[in-house]
Amino acid sequence: MRPVFFLALLLACTCNAAPSKDLWDFWQTHDVNSTQTVQNIAWTQFLRQYVHENKQGVNLVAYSKVGQTGKAKLAKYLTYLQGINIHLYNTEQQEAYWINLYNAETVELILQHFPVKSILDINISPGWFARGPWDAKVLTIEGQKISLNDIEHRILRPIWHDNRIHYALNCASYSCPNLQRQAYAAKKLNAMLDKAAEAYVNSYRGAHFENGSLMLSKIYDWYQVDFGGNEKGVIQHLALYAKPALKLKLAKIVSVSGYNYNWNLNGE
Repeated sequence: MRPVFFLALLLACTCNAAPSKDLWDFWQTHDVNSTQTVQNIAWTQFLRQYVHENKQGVNLVAYSKVGQTGKAKLAKYLTYLQGINIHLYNTEQQEAYWINLYNAETVELILQHFPVKSILDINISPGWFARGPWDAKVLTIEGQKISLNDIEHRILRPIWHDNRIHYALNCASYSCPNLQRQAYAAKKLNAMLDKAAEAYVNSYRGAHFENGSLMLSKIYDWYQVDFGGNEKGVIQHLALYAKPALKLKLAKIVSVSGYNYNWNLNGE
């Protein structure tokens, strides 16, 4: 096998594989009686100012319009989040905290490296064949160095076991579920996750038919284990959130014909 071809194959595998759940025990502690709340007003203000929906229903970020003031406010918000002793909060506050932290840090990484055509071009993760920023230890919480992959695969997925998390986390790509125009709030988290799931499932990016064949987002391939473990489970999951027209079509389908994903930046 030629070295160049071998390298290309490895890079392709890296982009088409998702890490497994790997529980980080340190983050399981919580205070069930806590009434403390995380303040996300600054994040919501940022999102309302710079995130806008296009004609296709995709929320795009005006990265090029974020000036020094906007960047400073985002950095201040992230500093605030990293200063929180999240162990002292209840689980609802914790789940919303990790989602907002992931999304805000992703936006900051794009801004730090802008202009880029794709988040895959931000090659700061350790390892010869790593692509993107997901394994870089870009955050510090309670003295622990943390990467975006740590948040998703070692904290959120294995602690909450909620597949709707995939609709909340945004990877700054066109095919990702939308970066919402408001922070995730603990008191409204369940409703917000349901709304995000419904929006993505019923969008072209989530599920659509081509000549009678079901085409899905690559998310349902990468994380099939979280959506029932097989294609039947994925289709059943989709049906839970599908609007009547889509649900009727799904009822006649027994397999997925293909998966798509557009890694282009979700920028205006």
